[in-house]
Amino acid sequence: MTTSAANFSDVFQDGCNLEGYSELLENLKYLFQVFYFVPAIVIHIRILAILLFRHRKVYMIQSFFIIFSIDSIASLTQIVIDLFVQRVTIYVPQVCPVLYEALLEYRMIPYCYFIIYNYMRAAKSVIQSCLTLNRMTCVLMPLSYGRVSIMNI
Repeated sequence: MTTSAANFSDVFQDGCNLEGYSELLENLKYLFQVFYFVPAIVIHIRILAILLFRHRKVYMIQSFFIIFSIDSIASLTQIVIDLFVQRVTIYVPQVCPVLYEALLEYRMIPYCYFIIYNYMRAAKSVIQSCLTLNRMTCVLMPLSYGRVSIMNI
């Protein structure tokens, strides 16, 4: 199968195979995961509210917090996509027939989803490098670090 000929129906030739899956057990697995994803979403929203809105004048003049807020946005995006797209398709088998038909009809949905999710994964790698570099400059140049800001670049 070549990349240009591959599409959604080629990957899922048989549609939804719901045999062997206990809907109750799979739904309980999903609910268990909701219990640890929702606090992560709340924490990231809270962090962003403080950094970007409540105390913007304090935090947005320091390069570390600018990079950290970008990291939090990327993490929040990944968590939301993971919880409401990936985990639903894996652990809620009763939505498979409806979702299968919708994804066959609207082929742009999987493309957008994969692009956004993988872009955020790549962005997190770059952000972690920037955070490490930022902390390194703080340790190596403690007296002049405060003068190095995003506004000077």
